[in-house]
This record gives sequence, structure tokens and C-alpha cells, in this order.
Amino acid sequence: MGAFRNGAYAAGGNAGVVEAMGQAGIAVHPVVMHHPVSGRPYLNVSESFTRWIIGMSAPEGARLLTMLFDITNRPEHHVRLRWMPNTIAIWDNRGTQHYAVVDYLPHRRVMHRVAVATDRRCV
Repeated sequence: MGAFRNGAYAAGGNAGVVEAMGQAGIAVHPVVMHHPVSGRPYLNVSESFTRWIIGMSAPEGARLLTMLFDITNRPEHHVRLRWMPNTIAIWDNRGTQHYAVVDYLPHRRVMHRVAVATDRRCV
């Protein structure tokens, strides 16, 4: 989201961000979802994307979202990988929030994203 906002801001300031968000549109998702394979529940909220909860007043939804964001930010829910040469990390993005910490400078971090188009276990 940062690169999206940064590019939109560079192209047109705050108005550029508002326009880009309007073009990107909005989506409605459940706050709690279940993993299609394991069935385990996971929080489907993100500080970068989640703005409100339908059916709640703005203050009530903001309080709930703040609580949920605080839960996802607890260290016991984090994995911190210590990168070394030839390290490979794979995670299931269906129930994971990824946040890349820029702690590797002056070295380069190269990342290749692979996405599964279909998973026959989930069909």
C-alpha cells in the first residue's frame, strides 16, 4: 500500500491519493474468515486497508478495529526471520499479514512472489 500511496501522492498530492483510491474501489470482507484447508479462523483486518466495520457506528467500529490491530501487533503473533545467505521463506498469504522490516541495509533483499492460482484442496 505504501508504494501505491507514494506513487499517487507524487503524481498529484493528496488529491492524487484520493483519486487513486477511488479508481481502486472498495471491497467488503468479513472481519473473521476461516482458512479453506485447515478451517482455522483468522482476523481479516489490516491497518493499511481496513477502514470501518459495516453495521457499527464509526466510533464503535474504530474502537473494535483498534483492539484487533493491537492483537495482530502483539509479538506472540509474529514470526521474525533472521535472514542469512540462501534463506527461503514461504508463508500462506490467506491468513498471514506480511510486513517487511528494513533491517538489512546496506545489503539487498531480493524477493520473488509466487501466487497459487487454484488449490484443488479448496475447490
